Amino acid sequence: MTAKQLSRVRLIQAFYRWQLGGEDPADIEKEYLSKTKKQDNFSKSYFQSIFIPIIDSYEAINEELKPFLDRDISQLGHLERAILWLSTYELKHKKEIPERVVINEGIELAKEYGADQSYKYINRILDDFRKSLI
Repeated sequence: MTAKQLSRVRLIQAFYRWQLGGEDPADIEKEYLSKTKKQDNFSKSYFQSIFIPIIDSYEAINEELKPFLDRDISQLGHLERAILWLSTYELKHKKEIPERVVINEGIELAKEYGADQSYKYINRILDDFRKSLI
């Protein structure tokens, strides 16, 4: 697993934890950054460049996603919401990452951690969102 892939896994875990527990995002970030071992391929800088900015703008991200959803975002699972936040943020703000890579990573996260078949829903939403950015 690449450093960014591992960072994405850690990011969705951190978003999940924040949604469930309502902990201070700075405390969550600090814990994730401090528990990383030297041999871990996790990119601390990538995690830091995304976690708090998404927490600070998740309501705006929800609004941007609204036209592409067939239900209120609150009806999605915590992990699916986290994957959508992460992927839409990357599509919009991390232009150095190819769009196809962002979408494929979102799909893989949904396959691995999301609800059964959620990857199909994630794929459709991210693809539609990507097209809206053109």
